[in-house]
Amino acid sequence: MNELQPIRPEPDHGPSDEVLLRALADGRGHAFDLLVARHGPGVRTYLGHLVRDRALAEDLTQEVFLKVFTRLETREQGRSFVVWLLRIARNEALDHLRRRGMHQRLVASVRAGVGRLARVVHRQPARPEEELAHGELLVALDRALVELPESQRSAFLLREQDGLSYEEIAAVMDCSPKTVSTRLHRARRALREILAEHLEVAP
Repeated sequence: MNELQPIRPEPDHGPSDEVLLRALADGRGHAFDLLVARHGPGVRTYLGHLVRDRALAEDLTQEVFLKVFTRLETREQGRSFVVWLLRIARNEALDHLRRRGMHQRLVASVRAGVGRLARVVHRQPARPEEELAHGELLVALDRALVELPESQRSAFLLREQDGLSYEEIAAVMDCSPKTVSTRLHRARRALREILAEHLEVAP
């Protein structure tokens, strides 16, 4: 898989999401194209790391934006568009995997910031001697993430890769911020235990 692209794109100095959504509600189709151009790459990458299939991620991305277009009136006022979009994307991936009987095969791969992610796992400043070969750590991390329950894996990725707040993750996953905190704690503890040998830290 390619490196994760953060769901929050760099500012493009164009109209805000809210302005585009209002234009879309007024029937101006160009606003939809701008939203897809702005957020499509991040959604596609996020889905790719859930379903592990680039072609499928492309198809699901189109389904996600189709639902954005057809369900615009259902968006809760005041809720971040990115949070709403991520929630639709996650639900679309989970629904697809359940339909195909692949729920237990949800996996996520982390291709960027290996040293940073290692520090996230054991919450200690990294020293040069603690860094492993790039490929070796990626393989170990891939396998470790596969072993996590989907709820912990998604919470971990939404927090550490996409930088969402606990409140935003709670909105995406339809749970409370306290539940998010619990899932993140369990995910980090499990990753420490699984990766202890590779990261050279005690569980």
